[in-house]
Amino acid sequence: MQRGGNHAPNDGLGAADAGFDPFTAAQNEYGTLPGGENPVRPDDAPRSTNGEGRVSQTVVTTKGAQVTPDEFVPLIEKRDDEGRVFVYSRQQQRRDAAGDRAYL
Repeated sequence: MQRGGNHAPNDGLGAADAGFDPFTAAQNEYGTLPGGENPVRPDDAPRSTNGEGRVSQTVVTTKGAQVTPDEFVPLIEKRDDEGRVFVYSRQQQRRDAAGDRAYL
């Protein structure tokens, strides 16, 4: 873990190092979305995976839901980390909304 340009050894306390895995690294770098109500498992998710797009609250809801099989959680994290499913941008959201209004 880098701190102020100096290498600090892992002390075994607190959160995982930023390089632990891409999902955890994104949480350390961009922050974590608020947790859901009464999750049955940890439902943490990063606010962003690349600093530009935002991660949907759907990730938190799906990870913490009782109906979601445990074996799906790593798949959700992988897809979220790739930015392929649950990431959106405010600009795209605005364009979509404008298009919807024009259609109506």
